Amino acid sequence: MLVRTSAFDEIGGFDHRYFLCFEEMDLAHRLRDSGWSVDFCADAWATHAGQRSRLQAPLFSQYHQYRSQRRYMERWFGGRAAKRYARLARVSWWVRTRSGKMTNAEYRVRAAAVSGADLPE
Repeated sequence: MLVRTSAFDEIGGFDHRYFLCFEEMDLAHRLRDSGWSVDFCADAWATHAGQRSRLQAPLFSQYHQYRSQRRYMERWFGGRAAKRYARLARVSWWVRTRSGKMTNAEYRVRAAAVSGADLPE
């Protein structure tokens, strides 16, 4: 991601309420709303070491991913859309848990994240 310093400074940089996920999408949304162009370059590529932070604390990472996703949905699409997303996500995760594709711990962490609750112990 490349951003002009003047554009980044104009909109106040990253929103620190996002952690691990969705901060770049929020930034792009705010840039576009402020009149800056946001372009996607399909020819660009980068090598990523691959989720080093997430592998060290997967449940912590999942919590923040889904919490940020809910926050993004609420900010840009409204509370009703965020609540609908949370309900559908919980149903989907419940089915995955019952079919053995997700652990109960993962379900509890994700459900807490989209509900606005604290990270479970």
